[in-house]
Amino acid sequence: MPAVAVTRKLAEPRQAPAQPKAAFVSETGRRVELPYAPVGGDATGFGWDWTPQPRTGRKPLLSRGGQRLRQLTFSPTVVFQDKRSIENVLTALTDLAATGERVRFSAGPAEGRSFYRLSLDSVSTNEREPGTNARVSVVVTFTLTEAIDAVSHVGPLTGGTQAGAGVAIPTVPRSLPGRSFENSQ
Repeated sequence: MPAVAVTRKLAEPRQAPAQPKAAFVSETGRRVELPYAPVGGDATGFGWDWTPQPRTGRKPLLSRGGQRLRQLTFSPTVVFQDKRSIENVLTALTDLAATGERVRFSAGPAEGRSFYRLSLDSVSTNEREPGTNARVSVVVTFTLTEAIDAVSHVGPLTGGTQAGAGVAIPTVPRSLPGRSFENSQ
């Protein structure tokens, strides 16, 4: 059987697909983007907390106490492709962690649905820029803890009327024609 080879020229060279970015978005709209999304991480907090209930002279019973808070821990390498300084990204990330605001974390096309508290655990420098000594590659370890707490900025409530300035509330009449409500049983 004869062999056939088919060749063709590409109009332009193929581009490698862009790596998805990761972003932290706070409740107030502050956004901090990392150049690349973390490749892996640890997720904990699935399941329930179990609480032993002591019983006199018997084995304790085990009851379900409540769900655990989810935690995500990542250690991505933060570096730009062109090896420029990342000091501005580190400053923005440190400032966001210091505010204590609730943040959403998104990596790739799927936006995060839950709010988390951001804890910046450590920053390890891998590479510095010669001459300026600016950091160009670091490993940042951060923990996101699920934020199940009261929202601090609720209100002011609208739609009601101020006390004493509203319309009088209708009351039940003491009597109707042919019927008395005084001592009815």
